[in-house]
Amino acid sequence: THFTKGIAQAFGIDDHELSSPTFSLANEYEGHLPDGTPLLFYHLDCYRFEKPEELLELGVEEYLYPCGGICVIEWPERIEAYIPQNKIEVLFEVISNAERKITIVL
Repeated sequence: THFTKGIAQAFGIDDHELSSPTFSLANEYEGHLPDGTPLLFYHLDCYRFEKPEELLELGVEEYLYPCGGICVIEWPERIEAYIPQNKIEVLFEVISNAERKITIVL
């Protein structure tokens, strides 16, 4: 969620406003591009999904293909079958208690 707060800040969303969607599964925020164009920002946490179909049952699959927005997904491997092809993956590797290695895959 801390990494997501940084992304949200880049789109004009107050990081104090953003919270983990662990129990709500999905949060929606209104931000903007640097030129002022409105942007919808979706934050999903799929940790509690035991099977990908639960995404459809809850009706949040629309967040995966936002028109005029972006979606940040925590635990995306739980819904891999529904992840769009045009994704950007951000992989975190724990090096130590104070250090992480971040890899971005386009």
